[in-house]
Amino acid sequence: MYHFVWSVPEKGYYWAGDSDDPYLEELPGSLREISYHPLEEYPELFFAFSQLSTPDDILRFANQYGVLVANQNHFGTQGIIKKKMRINDIPPLEYLSMWKNEIQSMRSLVEVWSWIKKGYKSKLGLRIIWDQNKVFFYYGPLNEKFTEEKAIKIADDKGYYTHIYSTWKKGSLIGPAELILQISLNNQLKMVSPRIIRDTSGNLHSYIMPHSLGDALWLQFYFAVTGIKKFVQCEICDEWMEITDINRKTKKAHDKCRKRDWAQKQRVFALCNSGNNAEDIVNETGFDKSRIMKWISEFQSKGGK
Repeated sequence: MYHFVWSVPEKGYYWAGDSDDPYLEELPGSLREISYHPLEEYPELFFAFSQLSTPDDILRFANQYGVLVANQNHFGTQGIIKKKMRINDIPPLEYLSMWKNEIQSMRSLVEVWSWIKKGYKSKLGLRIIWDQNKVFFYYGPLNEKFTEEKAIKIADDKGYYTHIYSTWKKGSLIGPAELILQISLNNQLKMVSPRIIRDTSGNLHSYIMPHSLGDALWLQFYFAVTGIKKFVQCEICDEWMEITDINRKTKKAHDKCRKRDWAQKQRVFALCNSGNNAEDIVNETGFDKSRIMKWISEFQSKGGK
């Protein structure tokens, strides 16, 4: 069992300080904090976090889900990228650079996990790099050239995980990819620990608890990688979503995606009914062309012209 509660000030945050590397500061005037249970309420939050890119994206995330570390006074979540901490900040501040490093750490590993799960073996070569008798994990942006400065050594023939390295065929990708997931998650889970909590009746229960939201995101990813929780791709947006034994046969898409998809389909039907052709509808709506063609076919099959 696991237990974790996090909170967000009702007024939220803003970017303060140096414009080159601002930090998150709580907006004044918050009279209360809004608490929620990230692990239960948002099981795919780790994936949403890995997709953040701009300062505005990050600010929206922080305003909805909170900052990454507990009370801004510990940095348990360090990601896989080494960062220079600002020890003169008391308490330590959540700088934009810290968020970007943490996001890139999560994104690069989520990509590896996703490619394994989807069977995209060839894509693993973008992150798993063989260099003579060493294997690296490249965590930098994919649009940048590989350098060892933005890579972590996974294994070699000189004593670093050599017992595992010796089992791989040179150039293999799956084994190194699985090992970097193992190494990275074991490192991140150091700040997730067992706790004993007393219920309202005075009974003691054992729980696994993260120390911060950042730790909780890595715990969610651990659930996905190990299969403790099951994830499939939404058939509409292709992003990951949790399924359970109850809904695994019926849940094919996120609820929000289904609602949006239904509304878009009704608009396409209305435009078809008004005599618009496929090109007109694409130009009018900007919807995905393949889905428009599917809906036009459905409209015609129901007697529309």
